[in-house]
Amino acid sequence: MDDFFPLEELSKIAESASLKSSRRSFNATALASGLLPFSLFGDSKPSCPLQSIREKRFDTLVAILAAQIDSLWCGRQGDQAHAVACDVLTYAAHLPTRVQQGMNVALLWLEYYSVKHTGTKLSNHAPAMVRQVLNQGETRRSKNSPPLICWDEDHLLHMAASGLAMVGRLVIHSRMPARELIGLGWSEECQDPGNLVSVEPPPLADLNQHYDVVIVGSGAGGATVAASLTAQGYNVLILDYGDFVRPDALIQKQTQPDGTVKLSPPRSDEVLYRLYKDAGAQISGGLGNVKSKLDLALPHRRKQIPVRQTINICQAKVFGGGPYVNNAIHLPIKREVYETKWAGRQPAGVDYDVLFAIMDSINAELGVNTDVTDRQISDRSMRFAEGCRAVGESPHPLPVSIRKDCSGCGSDNSVDSFGHHVGGIHPYSPDQPNSYLVQAMHNPAPAKVSYSTELRTFRLDLIRTANRRYWA
Repeated sequence: MDDFFPLEELSKIAESASLKSSRRSFNATALASGLLPFSLFGDSKPSCPLQSIREKRFDTLVAILAAQIDSLWCGRQGDQAHAVACDVLTYAAHLPTRVQQGMNVALLWLEYYSVKHTGTKLSNHAPAMVRQVLNQGETRRSKNSPPLICWDEDHLLHMAASGLAMVGRLVIHSRMPARELIGLGWSEECQDPGNLVSVEPPPLADLNQHYDVVIVGSGAGGATVAASLTAQGYNVLILDYGDFVRPDALIQKQTQPDGTVKLSPPRSDEVLYRLYKDAGAQISGGLGNVKSKLDLALPHRRKQIPVRQTINICQAKVFGGGPYVNNAIHLPIKREVYETKWAGRQPAGVDYDVLFAIMDSINAELGVNTDVTDRQISDRSMRFAEGCRAVGESPHPLPVSIRKDCSGCGSDNSVDSFGHHVGGIHPYSPDQPNSYLVQAMHNPAPAKVSYSTELRTFRLDLIRTANRRYWA
């Protein structure tokens, strides 16, 4: 993980440089902005990136979003770009500061890019022309079109354009106008509020009490250990940094003309900032060797920076951890893999038959089945299966921990609001499989929990006795 995120340093560029609309003044303005990080001009005191966007670059953001809306609705504004921009900033408020800085600088760069190649601000262009300016190869070009923004020529500028486009798509497609346009919705059963389930937050544990075992993290590992220990009668405390989010908390409720209410899937942007660390923008990767900030400020030097790809790591930050936000796919390890590729790394004394019995018992505990994925296969999965068969592979339905009466709402990678998802938080069912976390909180010695709790320091003491020593 690199602390030197590509756009983090760039956020210090040109906070006090005013943008000029003429080509002649462009180079002087860009030069001044490039020198600002060195405190040679202006006030170098850092400002809030989102506030800078609101005050200086909001029109640029609106122009980019209007171009995306124009493209999705084939030449018309099917949604309000200004409202979308406000939602983008709401989502961005949950991003790490370095990513907010990146958005701020990306907008600044693209505004300068427009001035350089068209003689006017990006925000002064019609949506079709904005797409021409930010073209990465998706838009048809004419002889008078601005040059393409190419990854292999200037990957940082390319990252600026594509990163803003990605956030724009996320928010636009989270809003109701786009959902209605593409026909996103649920079955009548899933639209019925009567089928929702809700789980009240459990009481917070007394952190001044003594516990036999304290488990940090309520995800797959922590919950499994907690379920096993509480079944044996141990007094267990589970700590988790994430908040408690009820299964029905993110569902969108739409009031109909007759006064009734219908449900629709959670907004994707809200799912990310409510359930995931860094709002889903936990980024690994960064720049290569950068010897000077001028390497970032001057385009000809910036283009010489070696390309280094970045990767988003989506990590749950919610009480219940990863099992809360996924549909618990159970892919068994094959014998030939375990006995060859795992050779020398298998757990001591565990041959494949023993491992298979363990996997089979876990499948039974969590109610793993293929019925749901076979019955509720989507168009996308059908295309994938057809492609597999075309290259000689034999696709099979995924074994998942979803109860067999699931109606296939398709929200299992955000939150299951109907009680079919055997993972994370759901109503306890004594006669059906439960998640390990829910089971741990309902065993004869129920686990105590403390969510929204950050563990900053802990102490290990080595206790010596006559016959042994152990950590406590």
